[in-house]
Amino acid sequence: MKETILVTLEDLKEIYSNKNCKKFISAAVERNIVPLKASPELAQICGHLIGDGYLRLSKTKNNGGTVRFFGEPEKLAEIAKIYERLSNKKINLIRKYAREGFQLEVVDTIFARCLYKIGVPIGDKVDSVFEVPYWIMNGSKEIKRKFIQALFDDELEGVYKDKTRNNTWKGLRLRMNKSERNIQAGLKFFNQIIILLKEFNIETTEAKVYKNVCYVRPSGIRTYRIVFRIKNKIENRKKFYEKIGFIYSKRKQEKLIESLN
Repeated sequence: MKETILVTLEDLKEIYSNKNCKKFISAAVERNIVPLKASPELAQICGHLIGDGYLRLSKTKNNGGTVRFFGEPEKLAEIAKIYERLSNKKINLIRKYAREGFQLEVVDTIFARCLYKIGVPIGDKVDSVFEVPYWIMNGSKEIKRKFIQALFDDELEGVYKDKTRNNTWKGLRLRMNKSERNIQAGLKFFNQIIILLKEFNIETTEAKVYKNVCYVRPSGIRTYRIVFRIKNKIENRKKFYEKIGFIYSKRKQEKLIESLN
């Protein structure tokens, strides 16, 4: 699967079927973007974008595409290195502090469209339908591992001590809000993650929708939370630590190790 070609030159010609297509295709060839092959690093970028990231495309086929990552500067610096290796485009770490915190923003029309073609959702993930990309679901163990690690670094709740019971740990919950009309799509995505974790012999609870708590956006869209948890028994936590763990979240990783001692 590591040699699977995901985007070809012919794919780009279809994406840029307009008067400016030659310019973009030439740039893609010059940057050696195509053929774009499945790899653990590409899976990691996809995991961060589906997690705490954002992909935007303009409405026209010949104009604009932006990739954004959010998080701590140390994580963003590592993501920037991976992105540069994959896209062959020199980028700078932009350390903005806005409502979302620090962010890395890359304006890259060509690679943004490649990412969309291989399964990264665009726009508001709460109100959109997406799945784990097919090439990750059917990829190598390392491709699956890197995708899960990136997603969990961004979105999985770390472990913490239960204040009411000695030597008991809680946490390792994955939560996502989805609009009312896209709840089933959200459940399918969570069940795909559960399937991937089972391949590493990691046990989870079932994915559930908490309909007793509803969040209403200013637009009037009603959203509900979908949750599943990695089971907290120490043998299961140990498997999670040894086979998945956290890449960049040192605080989460340290707490996980503490829970195993």
